[in-house]
Amino acid sequence: RWPEEGAFTQPDLPLHVDIGCARGLFCLDLAAESSGSANVLGLEIRSALAEAAAEDARRLGVANAAFLPCNANVNLEAVLLRASRCGPLQSVSIQFPDPWF
Repeated sequence: RWPEEGAFTQPDLPLHVDIGCARGLFCLDLAAESSGSANVLGLEIRSALAEAAAEDARRLGVANAAFLPCNANVNLEAVLLRASRCGPLQSVSIQFPDPWF
C-alpha cells in the first residue's frame, strides 16, 4: 500500500531508503538535515519499532520522513517499485540489520 497519500508533504523530492532502520534515529536526523531537499524512508521488520519511529516523526514535525514495517528480504523490490511514484531514488543505507530474520 505504500506510499500512502500524504506520506511526504513533498513527494517529488529525491528519496533516501534506510534498510533496517530500527527506531529510526538515523532517518530522523537525516530527514531533519535534508528538509526541503530529500525524503527519507525507513524500512524495519519489527512493526513496533517502525510505528514508534513514525510516531516520533509526527511528534517532532519531521514531514519528510516515513517508516514502513516490512521484511526487506521479501518486500524490497515491491517497495522500490512503489517508491518510483515518489521522487527518484537518491541513496540507500543499510545500518545494522537484524541477522535473525
